[in-house]
Amino acid sequence: MQDLENEGEKELMDELESPRKGGIFLMEDDLEAGQLICVHSIKCTNDAAPIMGQSLTITSVCLPYFTATIYADPNELLTLDVRYLRLMKVTEDFAKAQLRMKPKRGSRVAPSESEPNS
Repeated sequence: MQDLENEGEKELMDELESPRKGGIFLMEDDLEAGQLICVHSIKCTNDAAPIMGQSLTITSVCLPYFTATIYADPNELLTLDVRYLRLMKVTEDFAKAQLRMKPKRGSRVAPSESEPNS
């Protein structure tokens, strides 16, 4: 019974990842500079990563690697490896909505001149 469930799950994932089926996941050769994407999940694990769901803009592709900036913080450049990630396209509306979110990491805003130096 467990084997049938595993086979069914594998077939479903294969179907979702197949470019011919119009699945939600991007294949490696679908990546292009300028695309808006996000990391859906990490392959072969149930672990979560802080980058999941954050909108990224692809800046360059050299498979299996690609570089991307975080849409909400274009100064942050990442180098990612497609062999370990499930990627999906996101809409510009989704990416813009993240601009209104508070940053998850420390602020990169420089201290104002009115604040004393420590």
